[in-house]
Amino acid sequence: MRIGEVAAQLGISVQAIRYYERRGLLRNRARLASGHRIYSPREVAVLRFIKQAQQLGYQLSEITQLLHLCEHKDNNGTQVRALVTEKVENLDSRIKQMQAMRDALLSLLDSCRCGQPEQPRCRALETMNLFHEAFQ
Repeated sequence: MRIGEVAAQLGISVQAIRYYERRGLLRNRARLASGHRIYSPREVAVLRFIKQAQQLGYQLSEITQLLHLCEHKDNNGTQVRALVTEKVENLDSRIKQMQAMRDALLSLLDSCRCGQPEQPRCRALETMNLFHEAFQ
């Protein structure tokens, strides 16, 4: 398959495929006499893996590690489990942070009386401005 066909099939850009090649996630393909690269089913599978791993929140550096572990399947279960466990812990931490941000915003909304005669200015924005001034 040519690069454009692979990109269309997987829903990624040609530039992304070339970037993955430059980053070493995908082996550089030799060019045919016509100048085109042909991608094998294995390379398409690697690209599909990269896309799925990104959807799970993995960064390219982490995907590089996972691909390396895929190539060296012997006795890598502990390493793979550690990477997945680390990702889950990271997500749990981010979820807690986002929940705290959500709670803070809901608290601001609860105190908001915008548009009412006794509160012509937005208290939520004033509160956020106080936080901003405190950190400068």
